[in-house]
Amino acid sequence: MEAGIRVVRGPDWKWGNQDGGEGSVGTVVVVGHPGSSTSPDKTVIVQWDTGNRTNYRCGYQGVYDLYLYDNGQIGVEHSHISCSECHQQGIKGMRWQCADCEGYNLCTACYMGDKHELQHGFYLHESPDSSSVPVGKRYGMEKCQSRGIFKGAQVARGLDWDWGDQDGGIGKVGRVTGVKGWDKESYRSVVSVNWSLKGENVYRLGHKGKVDLTCVNATPGGYYYREHLPKVGYTQAMQSSLSSVHSSPLLVGDQVKMELEEHLLKSLQCGHGNWNEKMRMVSTM
Repeated sequence: MEAGIRVVRGPDWKWGNQDGGEGSVGTVVVVGHPGSSTSPDKTVIVQWDTGNRTNYRCGYQGVYDLYLYDNGQIGVEHSHISCSECHQQGIKGMRWQCADCEGYNLCTACYMGDKHELQHGFYLHESPDSSSVPVGKRYGMEKCQSRGIFKGAQVARGLDWDWGDQDGGIGKVGRVTGVKGWDKESYRSVVSVNWSLKGENVYRLGHKGKVDLTCVNATPGGYYYREHLPKVGYTQAMQSSLSSVHSSPLLVGDQVKMELEEHLLKSLQCGHGNWNEKMRMVSTM
């Protein structure tokens, strides 16, 4: 969990329209840590595109206020895996792997845009190093419309603004002309804004955990399957728990047997050494 990720309201949300309403997108600008009086461990501060900046729970007392909408802003990239639909080389952000088709992967835009078979189950890879998480099928699941600082939105300077009167002065409004990455350092983390009196410049929307702008008039982004998004803070907690559970039972030289169906194991091996026919047999660790 890092500052810069984009989020939406999650399963334990109880804060009304503090975020701007269902589907509104925000950016984590501070990650809490032990001993902090303003941002305790397992909490974050979110800057919502609509203007509010407030603390939320990400595992604090077992509660999760937020879903992860996008983590390309912190440089997450599956560098050796391309999207099987749009053919983006090196999937930026979360990767969605089909459980029914060997070697079939989607970027978030294609997954949420209903590419490939809706009846097929999928695994979510939050990052190249994270464990795969089964999310099931998209068929019959509810979709939400995201809203915020997307192409076409009207914006003004926000709390992290550090650019003088580049916008023409306090209260001036510009229009977002595009969302893009910052070199190869982060993805979908900056926006181009055209100011009527000052021309066009690029501003941070998650890059290095900063948000230069606030929305005057939000625009729709893509749709998303709410229940398929990971809870912010939950993956790290689960991986930590699994690490402690599995720290001792197996030793080098122990014989093990995979109990997954073969087609599922093949799909999980994609990008992680790939399938080897010897995997059909009992192997040693």
